[in-house]
Amino acid sequence: MSDINGINDTISIPVPILNRIKKGIGYPIIDLPDIGLTEQQLLDVVLRDYWEKYWEWNPLLNLKEYQVEGQFSFAFPDVNTFGIVDARINNQYFAAVRTGNPLVNEVMISSIGRYRIGSYGTRYDYDMNAFNVYKQIERQSVIDTYRAFRVQVDSDARIVYGYSNIGGMLSISWADYSLSWNDVPFKNQTDLIRYLQGGLEIWYGEMLNRGTIQMEGEVNGDALIDEGKELRDLVQERWQQQSKVVIQRG
Repeated sequence: MSDINGINDTISIPVPILNRIKKGIGYPIIDLPDIGLTEQQLLDVVLRDYWEKYWEWNPLLNLKEYQVEGQFSFAFPDVNTFGIVDARINNQYFAAVRTGNPLVNEVMISSIGRYRIGSYGTRYDYDMNAFNVYKQIERQSVIDTYRAFRVQVDSDARIVYGYSNIGGMLSISWADYSLSWNDVPFKNQTDLIRYLQGGLEIWYGEMLNRGTIQMEGEVNGDALIDEGKELRDLVQERWQQQSKVVIQRG
């Protein structure tokens, strides 16, 4: 994204898809040269804001895991990463991992080698398996009570940082964007075409109202703007209902 990390690479959209987007200006009767645009200008100037907004609502998920204990800091894994969708820690209650909390340390260590009784070569465990399940639940409850986990995103420095007093694996679902149409899931392609078409109609209508574009016959810029906004809002409302905006949580 150009507004996130200064990358100005061109958006890549196949010609057949681009032609469907241009239906908003009356293609094939009216084409880009008729309204004073090149294909490059259409992609980089008119459609780019809408393209980037799509990825905010529908980011590519890049799941990575990190071993953490105490304070941590991790750089964004890719130049196309712009945030995180989800971050959570899976603590290792079964391992004797030293943490920043002595109460949790005791519970961690106690999970190794205790509450085990031999069955002297028989298949019987004297009901200790069921007892151990309850003890593990108890240990996990103590850990959850005293655990502390914080995570923050610094978009300028492009890092995720935080603190955990529980040793474990930090799972981060990074939010990535793409400049390629090939990365748009099939189920979202029709909506994205309509979304970009709406953006083009809004731009075209505004240019007509300003008198920047001279077309033969009477063309109503307001009607184009209204139609474009209706398309844009309809699609974006659907994304808001079915998608998770980029968030972070523990």
